[in-house]
Amino acid sequence: MQEFFNYNGQLSPTSTPVLTISNRAFRFGDSLFETIRLEKGRLLLFPFHLDRLLFGMKTLGFAVPGGFDERFLEKSILDLARINGIADYGRIRLTLFRKDGLLDDPSNQPDWIIECTSLPVNYQQLNEEGYTIDIDTNNCKGDGALSNLKSGNYLIYILAAQRARELKVNECLVLNSAGRIADSSIFNLFLIRNKVLYTPALGEAPVAGVMRRHLINHFQQSGNPIQESTVSIADLEEADEVFLTNALYGIRWVKSFRSSQYGNEMTRQIYSDLFQQNSRPVV
Repeated sequence: MQEFFNYNGQLSPTSTPVLTISNRAFRFGDSLFETIRLEKGRLLLFPFHLDRLLFGMKTLGFAVPGGFDERFLEKSILDLARINGIADYGRIRLTLFRKDGLLDDPSNQPDWIIECTSLPVNYQQLNEEGYTIDIDTNNCKGDGALSNLKSGNYLIYILAAQRARELKVNECLVLNSAGRIADSSIFNLFLIRNKVLYTPALGEAPVAGVMRRHLINHFQQSGNPIQESTVSIADLEEADEVFLTNALYGIRWVKSFRSSQYGNEMTRQIYSDLFQQNSRPVV
């Protein structure tokens, strides 16, 4: 079955080339993107994705196209999923980039692309085999508002993923300029110590993950202890449990960091609370 993508409201087969050599996403990483989970006709955490996207557009000075709102985007995404024959589980990628030009181009009007591909049914199940993780100590991530964006300027994470392959681990964490942990190549980090949940604060330079936001909201509403704070390498070594989150995978528990070994008792309970007891993260 031929699949399509949506480029500025026009459908084209996925084999169709659309980007020019002057494309600013290609030239400069001048772009934003959201990766959204589609589940049986629902876009999970979609308002959170839209909040992050609009914040990124404001931060980067993108104009908001007329009619480019939640209802329009949801309809465009679901229409594309239907055309591509994806009824159950899908991965949506929504990308915005400033129109073609050089650095002195005054245009702030964005072009946009929606892609939709299928996902395995069990993609968001909790992993049975715990992840092994390490740290990419060769590079660090700058702080400031740009650090929280889901932008096309992704080189620090490409290098972290490459380092993970070199170290033969599942994932590498990324450090901020202070030498503390920010996040990882595709995940936000959480650790548990003495039944208290910790995650790097947004001021520590992680991407503002939508699953991170959903989990924090869940804990705050249920009255369970959670702290957005600094997380050092020593904190990681002394944790009782460690897990990673993102919008597609949900939760991935970690079994080891170097010589540190972790359990997953509380992580399994968190997973059950969020994903298994009629509490799918629709929002």
